[in-house]
Amino acid sequence: MTVTCPTDTTIPQSRVAKAAAPADGTVHRDLLRREASRSRLRSYWLECAGQPIAFQIGAVCDGVYNLLSTAFLPEDAAVLPGQVLLVRVIEDLREARIGSIDYGFVDALYKRMYGTESWDEVTVHLYAKYVRASSTRVVHRVAVGLHRRAFAAAARGGRLGRVKKRRRSQLAKGRK
Repeated sequence: MTVTCPTDTTIPQSRVAKAAAPADGTVHRDLLRREASRSRLRSYWLECAGQPIAFQIGAVCDGVYNLLSTAFLPEDAAVLPGQVLLVRVIEDLREARIGSIDYGFVDALYKRMYGTESWDEVTVHLYAKYVRASSTRVVHRVAVGLHRRAFAAAARGGRLGRVKKRRRSQLAKGRK
């Protein structure tokens, strides 16, 4: 199941490259090269009808698989390629006696479904006791409060998934 992504042109990589576009970049490539040179890189892809539709790349360090990037093509979402691939990756890691997976930052449904332990990420803001810093703190608290309310309203109305999907699509097209 473990596959090193081939570089020959006989395999249709354009579909996987299209899915990976948001994660592509010099820093990401350098990280992958470094992990590969240390023999810690593990890469997987899922094919359907002979075409790659999903991929996952991670590195094993101290018995923990650290997921670095994963994606699937939106047009194949109905067959849940990301979940199918993740289950197969978990099976492969179990056979290799790798007992833990670190999914990394950012909340996602698959992390809650397949993870056994999680914690909330937080950002700590420190402000001085000066007027400008106090004003900044007030503006920040108001913005955070509005964001939380909007997020909760979107989640209650079932719009959160659509908003996230639209945002990912914008990022894949290179828009900020």
